[in-house]
Amino acid sequence: MRYLTIALALAILVPACSRSKQPVQAQARPMEIRRLPPEEFAKAIKDSNRLLVNVERTPKGEIPGTKLLLREDRALESLEVVQPDMTRPLAIYCGQGKRSDSLAEQLARAGYSDVCVLRGGYSSWVDQGLPFRVYGPQK
Repeated sequence: MRYLTIALALAILVPACSRSKQPVQAQARPMEIRRLPPEEFAKAIKDSNRLLVNVERTPKGEIPGTKLLLREDRALESLEVVQPDMTRPLAIYCGQGKRSDSLAEQLARAGYSDVCVLRGGYSSWVDQGLPFRVYGPQK
């Protein structure tokens, strides 16, 4: 486990250090970010190729099928390492929808071509009665 942690740290730090410090250039044709209500987001994440990512600051739980939990301030850099294929569909969410909106805009500028965001975040998902998994002990 210790070696895996070191390998992951190196995988994130080495490319970040060697990358040009120039700002990300906007695409000639910006991608439209799809902000989906919970029911439509649930349909979108049924695509087994779509990578489901949680960027909630202090996650209370997750949507089943979530593959990555990323810190908001390093999410773009982490995705560039973990998922360099910018054509792979992504679905992102956070607690209320603000962080995921911000990340989606960064992803669009970076060149990711298919990103959908859960409108209203994880809390709207739970409010709609959709399946979720709670972290830690339940009270």
